[in-house]
Amino acid sequence: MTVRLHVGGGVDGVAVPDQELVDWETESRAVGDIEGEGRARVVARARQLARALAAQRGETVLVLDGADVDAFDPPGPVPAEPTPWVTGVPLAGFTALLVVVALLALTAGVAQLNALLAVVVLLVVVGGLAPSAWLARERPVWRWVSLGFAVGVVLVGIWLVLSAIA
Repeated sequence: MTVRLHVGGGVDGVAVPDQELVDWETESRAVGDIEGEGRARVVARARQLARALAAQRGETVLVLDGADVDAFDPPGPVPAEPTPWVTGVPLAGFTALLVVVALLALTAGVAQLNALLAVVVLLVVVGGLAPSAWLARERPVWRWVSLGFAVGVVLVGIWLVLSAIA
């Protein structure tokens, strides 16, 4: 059932109106058909309430002001922004390169002494940075940095495993 807000009248289509609608209906009936600033305020408030009701109920809400009818439809889903692959992938690649160089510099010397100790050092460093990278994955720009961090860590992990085998 469509909700109708009659300016100068009442509310139709709501079984149990909330307090805001009751207050608006009281003010609307008090203003009645008198033109002026009070009626303009009632109409503006009716439009605000109609937008909120349309979003809340998921159906069209009408504001009836004499011969004028304003229809407020429920908002559709928010369109997703396009993924910026052209700038994001190079940023992720650059971050992965930085992570690989930093972690290899950190673990290369330790790996010559003991490969297990190099893995422990890698796990301590990555374990300290991982929570920040995990939280950054939902931010528009930082998600690429987070991806680069993850790729760099995986590449260094593979390098450590291969260097331990060889």
